[in-house]
Amino acid sequence: MNKIRIVLLAAIICVSASNVNAQGQKSGYIYMQSKQQELLAPVYQRVMDAIRTVAKNNGYGFVYNQEALLVAPPADNLLPLVAKQLNVKLPAQGAANNAPGVNPGTKPTGRRQ
Repeated sequence: MNKIRIVLLAAIICVSASNVNAQGQKSGYIYMQSKQQELLAPVYQRVMDAIRTVAKNNGYGFVYNQEALLVAPPADNLLPLVAKQLNVKLPAQGAANNAPGVNPGTKPTGRRQ
């Protein structure tokens, strides 16, 4: 009888410790997200101000993110103008698509090595 109580008590302690650990991880994750938002808020504000300035100076009444549009003329891409407003240099055309060690002209063979 005592052995059963000890085993049950040990199981309860393990479950409780596991719950505390999970809550601690969740709390840490929430804190990390909160801190990230706090630190990035001035950056987001600066970017939004630059977008508004570029839109106003170029006569745009609406500005959408790229994911919201199926088709858009390249001439309406405000990214270069916003980058210039922020004094940010954009990577060369196509450089973002070419990850190091990846040759975009090579077709995968389907074989694992």
